[in-house]
Amino acid sequence: MKKLIVFFVLMFIPLIVSAAQDTNKVQYRKITNNSFIPGEVLEYEINYGFVTAGYASVSVNPQFTEINGRKCYLVEVTAKSAPGFEFIYKFRQTYKCYLDAEGIFTWLVDQDKLEGNRAEKIKMEFQHLPENSKVTRTEDRDGNIKTKDIPIDMYSLDDIGTYFYARTLDFTNKQVGETSIFPYVTKDEKRDLGIKFLGREDTDVPAGEFKCIVVQPMLREAALASKVDDIFVWLTDDEYKMPVKIQMKIIIGSIKVELKSYSGLAGPLKTKID
Repeated sequence: MKKLIVFFVLMFIPLIVSAAQDTNKVQYRKITNNSFIPGEVLEYEINYGFVTAGYASVSVNPQFTEINGRKCYLVEVTAKSAPGFEFIYKFRQTYKCYLDAEGIFTWLVDQDKLEGNRAEKIKMEFQHLPENSKVTRTEDRDGNIKTKDIPIDMYSLDDIGTYFYARTLDFTNKQVGETSIFPYVTKDEKRDLGIKFLGREDTDVPAGEFKCIVVQPMLREAALASKVDDIFVWLTDDEYKMPVKIQMKIIIGSIKVELKSYSGLAGPLKTKID
């Protein structure tokens, strides 16, 4: 019971903690973002081979949120297994990521997931300072609570933040094979993550056919990937760079996440092929 009380105190204490980091004294970067806006909703289908394994939704809350005195996007990701797939593998996940609206970097992550019979809650609080950036990671797995401070590079991103930051990159004059590098943190370590430009191609998904750019997240490791270059992402070839498809090879077979529907985009979509 004591551990449970400690966990909920950590989860729900107000996040305006100026004593821990005085954001008013830091000149944070500014990133031009014409790619996504509050109110965007993307719905996906998760396929394992020819089987529909589940569904996912990625939405940007219609209202901005304030974290540490900074205006933030609240990105909410939900995923769940399809009823017909649960006898193979059952999963539920809610993931909330708070991204700085001006600098497109992560301030806070709240994650609640169930995989099989294992329940886990994760909270990651980011501190971005020129000389002392860190993330405090609190993990509750079946009542076993662990908290750890992890040194990171300033402007480090979480898993979801990387996709939204990648949407702000300009691929117009990128050469095939060119890679953009930025700081990234996952689990209990910091990394440099590369987004490699692979070229352009049309792709057909349940939401329609789209002109896309293809990029490859260059991870040092991935929990399900059989090797580091087995993840590919298709983004619309326009200023919105809407994620249309993600494909990942795993040890047995492959997983595809394909766009079913979209709404609330930053402007008219011209890359859909009629």
